[in-house]
Amino acid sequence: LVYSTFLGGNGLDVGVGIAVDPTGNTYVAGYTQSSNFPTANVTGRFASYSGGYQSGDDAFVTKLGPAGTNLIYSMFLGGTNWDWANDVAADAAGLAYLTGFSSSTNFPVTANALQPWLAGGGADAFVTVVGPSGTLINSTYLGGVGTNEGYRIALDADSNIYVTGVTVGDSAFPTTVGGLNPGGLFRSGNGGTLWTPANAGLQSVLVFSLAIDPATPARVYAGTARGIARSTDGGLSWNTSLSVAPMARLSNLGPTIAIGLVLSIAIDPLTPTTLYAGTGQGVFKSLDGGANWFLNNTNLNTASTRALVVDPINPAILY
Repeated sequence: LVYSTFLGGNGLDVGVGIAVDPTGNTYVAGYTQSSNFPTANVTGRFASYSGGYQSGDDAFVTKLGPAGTNLIYSMFLGGTNWDWANDVAADAAGLAYLTGFSSSTNFPVTANALQPWLAGGGADAFVTVVGPSGTLINSTYLGGVGTNEGYRIALDADSNIYVTGVTVGDSAFPTTVGGLNPGGLFRSGNGGTLWTPANAGLQSVLVFSLAIDPATPARVYAGTARGIARSTDGGLSWNTSLSVAPMARLSNLGPTIAIGLVLSIAIDPLTPTTLYAGTGQGVFKSLDGGANWFLNNTNLNTASTRALVVDPINPAILY
């Protein structure tokens, strides 16, 4: 027996994943309900228990030295809801790679996050990279409008990260081109006699709404289960790189237009660069052809907007 030790505090503490790097450091990841779970060499939110769902579960990651007698770092990793770490991997540089799931809207993410928001559903998976001394290097949510959990994580020789897990009821889970399930958007060029898939660039096969620019028919907008997409070539390819006004982000309303559910789209017929998008969080408006969006919800007493119509004579009137 080289060493054996307890690791925990005054509540339930569960180690789920473990890894060892080439120098013999050990990394343990899991979840805790202990407000006094041992932390070391971290500050701020990483040194404080956030609590959360039911009894309060925060993910944690702890790095022990080769002898098992010292904590190189030990940190909480979570927000104000349910957060679990399910697995951890380590490389020769001393980086720790974690995956699990979070239902917290304030799970710690970095500025370069692939997905900076909780997209919806019960939970999203997360992928987090921690530096050798316990600093956060990269962290992102990974999911869509359903429930998503990361179960296992692995690295290859080039430090590419591989994550496996489960997604439930989520046609909006992010996929690469060619990785979509059958379905999605189809296009006909001969009056409906023949249809061909038109999904290139779409991040979801669930399409709720379509709108065509009356002045430039090659410009098409699609409202999907993972945000709004724009095509400039008649649906042959799609771009989902759309942004939201800062105030919408501060109000925690960014995810719907960026990566969430878009139920309806309407175009101003006289000024086609003015767009409206009905979402699960209300109506967003764009004045630049869909590149940027801001919330337009004043006096709207319902959040979910399933249909939008613009008056063709007076486009200031919207239903």
